[in-house]
Amino acid sequence: MTRLVLDGVSVRRGRAEVLRGVSLEVAPGEVVALLGSNGVGKSTTLRTISGLHRPTAGTIMLDATRLDGLRPEAVVRTGVAHVPEGRQVFGGLSVRENLELGARVRGPLTDATLRPMLDLFPQLAELLPRRAGVLSGGQQQMLAIARGLLSQPRFLLLDEPSLGLAPKVVADIARIVGELGGLGVGVLLVEQNATMALDVAARGYLMAEGRVVAAGTSDELRETDSVRAVYLGGRH
Repeated sequence: MTRLVLDGVSVRRGRAEVLRGVSLEVAPGEVVALLGSNGVGKSTTLRTISGLHRPTAGTIMLDATRLDGLRPEAVVRTGVAHVPEGRQVFGGLSVRENLELGARVRGPLTDATLRPMLDLFPQLAELLPRRAGVLSGGQQQMLAIARGLLSQPRFLLLDEPSLGLAPKVVADIARIVGELGGLGVGVLLVEQNATMALDVAARGYLMAEGRVVAAGTSDELRETDSVRAVYLGGRH
C-alpha cells in the first residue's frame, strides 16, 4: 500500500539542527496529527516533505519515489500538496483564479474538476468571482484547502488550518478534514488545537525540540501526561 514515509529525517538551518531524526508515516485515507508547541519543528517537517527545505540526513519516500531532493513543483506532481500556515491565498486574484492556479499542475480548471470542490466547500460557489483578499479567514482557509486538493493529491499537508478562526468555523474545518480521509486522501495535520486534531485524527505524533517524542492512537496520546497537561488543559 502506498505510504508517505519519513525515515530519520534531519534538517539544519545555519548552525541549528531543527529536525533531528524524524520518522513518521501516513497511509492513504488516514488523518494523522502532528502535535507540539511552537518552534519544535512541525512546520519545518511539512516544508521539508514539500521540498522547501532539504534534509541533511534521512529519506522521504512516497511509494518507491524518493521525495527528498525534489523541487516543490516536482513533489506536487508526485501527489503531495501543502496548505501552509496563514492560508497564503492570492488576495488580488478572484477565488476562481486562485483555484485555477491549484489545478494547473493537472491541467485547466473545468466544471468537472471544480464540481467536487464546490460540493466539499459549498460557500465557495457564490464567491468564485470575488477577490480572495476580501474573504473571511474561514473562507480563505476553505479556499486554500480547495486549491491544494485541485492538484489531485494522494497526501495533503495541512499546517494550522484552525489558526485564528472562530469555534464554529474550526468545527467546519475539522469536519472537512475528516471527510478527506473518506475520499482516500492521506492528511498530515499540524495543529496547536490538540483537541480538534485528536478528534479528527486516527493517530498522531508529538514533537519536542525537533524530535518525535511520542506516537500512538489519538486515544493513547490523550492519555500521555505531556499532551494532557500542556495541550488539553490537564483534563482526563
